[in-house]
Amino acid sequence: MGETKRTEKRYIWMDVARTVAVISISCNHAVNRVWDNYNYQTAEFAKIGYFSSLLKACLTVFSHLGVPLFLMLSGALLLKKKMETMEDVRRFYKHNLLPVLITAEVWYFIMYWFLVLLKPGAEYAALSTGELWLGCLKTLFFLDQVTLGSMWYIPMILMLYLMVPVFNIVIHKVSVRVLLLPALAVLLSCFVMSNINSLLTMLGEKALTFELNYANTFSGYALFLLGGYILSERGLERLPSALLLPATLVSYGLNCCYQFWSYAQPGNYLLSYNFIGILICSILLFECLRRFGDRVGPLKSVFSYLSKRAFGIYFVHVL
Repeated sequence: MGETKRTEKRYIWMDVARTVAVISISCNHAVNRVWDNYNYQTAEFAKIGYFSSLLKACLTVFSHLGVPLFLMLSGALLLKKKMETMEDVRRFYKHNLLPVLITAEVWYFIMYWFLVLLKPGAEYAALSTGELWLGCLKTLFFLDQVTLGSMWYIPMILMLYLMVPVFNIVIHKVSVRVLLLPALAVLLSCFVMSNINSLLTMLGEKALTFELNYANTFSGYALFLLGGYILSERGLERLPSALLLPATLVSYGLNCCYQFWSYAQPGNYLLSYNFIGILICSILLFECLRRFGDRVGPLKSVFSYLSKRAFGIYFVHVL
């Protein structure tokens, strides 16, 4: 009975985390439709006032926590599975990767014709029927894709899913510590150096070159995947609960302040998933949800309902 209760609690907090993540991602596109987050940030900062800019910064930071939460949930779930044989790997690809690929292909098809027929641009008007169908096929095969911008997530998650068996076998056959050194190299290249260079650019200084490119190892998004597994295995258990929530709020506040400050600088800098502060804040938030997410009482059914529909909400949240 004790084991059953523990499993139930685990899934409650995951439902809560998934719901928070999909709200965050939806918020991302809502913020970008109210304010200009990619162009003319300095001009808008001078025009709309401090309060609106601060609200814009806070919502922008929150809207960039959803993808890391989803990736950490994937790590917490998928990297726990033990893969002992090639058959286990095939089963994972068949039951985990293939459904994502098929669903994505359906939506690539829908989005392509939605953009070509219902929101036609000048570049499509002169194309023949054959050229339009060729464009559709190229989109389905990940070549010169014509889709909504939100679909960047699908190729990324498909590539990570291809690597899950590799990470999984290393973790369970050897040790998760084997992955820490390459993960540190990715952290340095993808997060630390890119953040230093963005700061130097905003300050009018020359950016630094760094030849140990993380793309030569594995994607920076893999850190969220591995981080989710480590946290689900109580990797931050030594951090007292009394300090966890304040640390999360402070981390979130510092991110908001940095984004607020960057609005006043030239260059239109937007905090993204490779910002070190987003990584830290996401980790702390995920740990908060892991520890306290099961305490939702009668709202459990609401979170479960939204959690089960999170993937569907992702596909339609921009439409």
